[in-house]
Amino acid sequence: MATYDPTDPGFQEDPYPLLARLREEDPLHLTPDGIQVVTRYSDVRALLRESACVREFPARRYALSGRGGATAQSFARAIVSRDPPAHTRLRGLLSPPFTPGAARALRATVETLVDTLFDEAEARHGAVIDIMRDVADRLPYLVNCVVLGLPTAEYRTLAPWVTAIEDASVPSPPPEAVLASDRAIEALRDYLTPFFLGHRRPDPDGLLARLAGTDHTGSGFSRDELVDNAIGLFPAGAETVTGLIGNLVWLLAGDPEQWDLVRRDPAARPRAIEEALRFESPINVAYRWATAEVTVDSGVITGGRVLVLSLAAANRDPRVFAHPDRFDCRPTGRTPNVAFGSGRHVCLGAHLARLQGEAVLDRLLRRYPGLQLAGAPVRKPSVELRCLQRLPVRLARH
Repeated sequence: MATYDPTDPGFQEDPYPLLARLREEDPLHLTPDGIQVVTRYSDVRALLRESACVREFPARRYALSGRGGATAQSFARAIVSRDPPAHTRLRGLLSPPFTPGAARALRATVETLVDTLFDEAEARHGAVIDIMRDVADRLPYLVNCVVLGLPTAEYRTLAPWVTAIEDASVPSPPPEAVLASDRAIEALRDYLTPFFLGHRRPDPDGLLARLAGTDHTGSGFSRDELVDNAIGLFPAGAETVTGLIGNLVWLLAGDPEQWDLVRRDPAARPRAIEEALRFESPINVAYRWATAEVTVDSGVITGGRVLVLSLAAANRDPRVFAHPDRFDCRPTGRTPNVAFGSGRHVCLGAHLARLQGEAVLDRLLRRYPGLQLAGAPVRKPSVELRCLQRLPVRLARH
């Protein structure tokens, strides 16, 4: 029987053979420590939408009581860890800048940011750049600054703190990573709290002004909770967008047929975004806690189980996708991928993430139609992320 070990370097490099075996042979795989790994599309999607499967794990409830370190407390307060009714109220506060219309309104701004990043990369490095270092790692921070109503130059201050938080966002992080993350959370709190106290003023049209102006009593949230939700937007937005951009460029630049298709056919470009999300889901897994017994197509899940919902496996399920292991931007009847989740916890920034992927693809096609890979990619070691660390490309204009 296949053994699920997401810390194994071989699995992180190529998880799909093992996930395929689990999906066919043991779709509700129980690990030796009692965690249930779910791999079929229908089961994953059902559990993402199941009200008995929650994000407020007992450990997070412990952190919400004020115990634990700064990282545990902050993460437990953030929208990604909350369930209704708190989640519903938070989503109402946070969602306005992330609607489809709000994302479309930012298109010109995002395209300008992307152009600036390519201009700077070319000026610094010439025709061969690292798309991760020079574009994918930086763009989501810049866009998050715009959304919050902060000057984009502030990303240089914020990025090291967010990186420290991301480095600790793994199962069983080393103590030094947790300590660095706790310090980063406190630094971000010190940075953001003056906006809530009126000592600093963000752009009045940004999300930070909206949160700072929220009636704490009427909303049911303390100022500290709102600050921690502002903090939570940075790692949540950065990881997904960085992964999407890197995977998208790697897949297209490495496949001349698909690159030529999206170059010739503008209608194929949104499909390329969705296909990259499906084929190489930036977030591998979603975690849930089953508070009661739940029945899905593949069987019964016992109440009290911690669930690992494999988005990567679900998005390559041959029961749903005709050619699951082939990256293909041609028009077909498409089932929605679950890269951004589903149900009440569907990714708040999904529309904005897609917009950033579209903007990078559009600028690459316009500026560098002869784009080529310029070396082997290096994958970021991660249990939860399917993300590149380095991706050298040649910016060819012809």
